[in-house]
Amino acid sequence: MDEFDKLVENYFEPKEKIDILTLSNLIREELSLIQKLSLINENKSAGSSKGEKLVLSLPKFVPSESWGKPNSEARKQMEVLFRQVGGGASLERKIKFLENLQQEKSRITSPRRIISTLILLESLSACLNAFGSSSAGFVFEGFLAALLGGHQVDDPTTEKGNLPIEDIMAFSGWKGSKDIPMSLKMLKKGGDIKGSYTNLVDAMDDYPQGMQYVVAYKTKEGKAVSAITLSTFVLGRENILNVMSSDRNIKMLELKNIRNPDTGEEMGPADSLNFLRNLNSWEELYPYLQRTAGYTQPPGPLHGEEPAPEKSTPEEPAPKETVPITEGQTKTTWYLTPTQAKSATGMKEIGNLQVSPEALHKAAEQHIEFLNDSVTSLFQAVGDLSNNVNLYFISKERAAALRKGDAAVKNAITIEETMGELTKETPEDDQE
Repeated sequence: MDEFDKLVENYFEPKEKIDILTLSNLIREELSLIQKLSLINENKSAGSSKGEKLVLSLPKFVPSESWGKPNSEARKQMEVLFRQVGGGASLERKIKFLENLQQEKSRITSPRRIISTLILLESLSACLNAFGSSSAGFVFEGFLAALLGGHQVDDPTTEKGNLPIEDIMAFSGWKGSKDIPMSLKMLKKGGDIKGSYTNLVDAMDDYPQGMQYVVAYKTKEGKAVSAITLSTFVLGRENILNVMSSDRNIKMLELKNIRNPDTGEEMGPADSLNFLRNLNSWEELYPYLQRTAGYTQPPGPLHGEEPAPEKSTPEEPAPKETVPITEGQTKTTWYLTPTQAKSATGMKEIGNLQVSPEALHKAAEQHIEFLNDSVTSLFQAVGDLSNNVNLYFISKERAAALRKGDAAVKNAITIEETMGELTKETPEDDQE
């Protein structure tokens, strides 16, 4: 603040003298600018509730995939807000933390929590509505990666030649927390969950703990997304056969060139499923899954077998490159309806976030009393600071400009003091 004040004084000394004509022009100029600003503010605020005015005055952050990259400037800018979300290293608790602000009988009183949560929910709304379906999915990955202190996974092929099915690694940036791979699906309400069978089988080998799926079902009002319902389940070695046993998936389990050990006959999908279920360990199961009809990569040796010796001579042609299997390939794609996901994996709903403008205005309205006059002063000071800085640079009369410069300094001091009060930790901030 002092440096700005000195800059103004040093640049414009000596002070200009004001005669009656200059004063008249100054008043006319000031009245014209004030009238224009008043009209703009009236148009924005006409008919608006207190909650709507509060949401309109909040800082706007445009979500992007960069939020999923911990070292990006965009992510660093948002960290101060994402750090306000309690719940620890738990997706469910963090979603509940955000959801609680919108509850009818919410007891949230912390100004810091109210403001940061509203800003994040508005950013989530922009993520869901400002992009096309495919782009929104990628941006949502970035949002969730930042919320969970993790990072978005790029799409290089794995050592097995496939694309990874994990979209983010949650909690990878938090010391003392275990990295959790998550696969995200953003779907219309009631839509099927699906993915590549080959990629899934290999992911089960890479992640003994299983893959956590996060499913965001969208609710729309007209063309806009008004809410998302988040559900989660773990798909792992223990339940992969249950998932694949549905009528729609079981054909992919048919073992190729493997005969029934009891009858010596080739096995169909049902016999193959029974055979696979009778294996005693993942080390036995995985090589057989590589020999099922849905698996498209070269299989490894069976359990207990020695790997086949590599054959390579100068005369042999170079081996063909392995083609990564994408999640969109249809012939070897597994499917789960929401009902099947609940039955086979225990999928459960973990929260519902309302993101329509009306819902955000309502949430702001029911907490406005806890913000007292401090938030009103803050947003008034921010608006005045912007206006005064603009007038400082555009005013033709330097005396008027200097007054606006002084006013801007006072606005900045008000903002600093008010923000210090609003962002002060409260006992409530440590409860969740």
